[in-house]
Amino acid sequence: MPPPGTLNVAEASRPLREATEHERQQRGLVGRPRVKEYKPAVLVNWMAPLLWEQIEKFTRKNMPGMSPSDIVQDLKKFDPILFGKLAPQTLGAWIDRSGDKPCWTTRTFEHVKKGHRPGGITTRVGILVKYPNATEKIIKTLTDLCNCHIVLTLTTVHGLMIAQLEFSAPLIFKTPSADGTLFQCSEEFVQKFLHRSMGWTIRRLTRAGGKISSDFDAILHKAHLRMAYSVRNENIPSKLMVNSDQTQLTLAQGCHLTYDKIGSKQVTTVGSEENSLSGHIYI
Repeated sequence: MPPPGTLNVAEASRPLREATEHERQQRGLVGRPRVKEYKPAVLVNWMAPLLWEQIEKFTRKNMPGMSPSDIVQDLKKFDPILFGKLAPQTLGAWIDRSGDKPCWTTRTFEHVKKGHRPGGITTRVGILVKYPNATEKIIKTLTDLCNCHIVLTLTTVHGLMIAQLEFSAPLIFKTPSADGTLFQCSEEFVQKFLHRSMGWTIRRLTRAGGKISSDFDAILHKAHLRMAYSVRNENIPSKLMVNSDQTQLTLAQGCHLTYDKIGSKQVTTVGSEENSLSGHIYI
């Protein structure tokens, strides 16, 4: 066993980083110039196969209670170097105690399956973490629009996110950060959100979506009821219902690009081959 201080457990638990760095050095000056120097890993990947095997071993020893303190204590006695930085609070977050017996959470099993490929870990806590309900609504809205094959440009998503945050979490724009600045929900923030939280990137359209849904009768009936409900409750006069072609307003900007899942084989949208859009709108 190496003396204390000679083994970087975090780096050893992420062998893919070292392999990637070695491959990069072999390429030399080929590719994009390096901006930041390579630094050893700081966070330990506890789900790496060799580490997780020992964690599982001592977890079975402490069944059925799965006490995080007892498990971590036994692990540190077994190898104080490998498990010196493992805290009971960290291990406790991996346990699901909602059932009759404690067990590992589904998220924990997903990380274990990844093994040496735990994925990127950001050291910044996103501002949306404090507003999970608003984040969930944004993701659901964007996912539903994508499933309906609606073109989603950066401008469209930017507006949708601001509108949802203004409605569900207005304090996000009024609460200053540690340096005194206010959240702006910039286009750069939206791009990072789409990439990290949704796994989306900008994609070129490959085919047009279906013109008519199989349940179009039910969809039109529901739309008619919604319009009738609004006209009655808001006392909207009939002269304010006009055809959208007569408003001189662009309802959806024509574009051959949209946001979709990274690696999608087919990117489908509706109206991509049309020169104009038709419909009705209240003004």
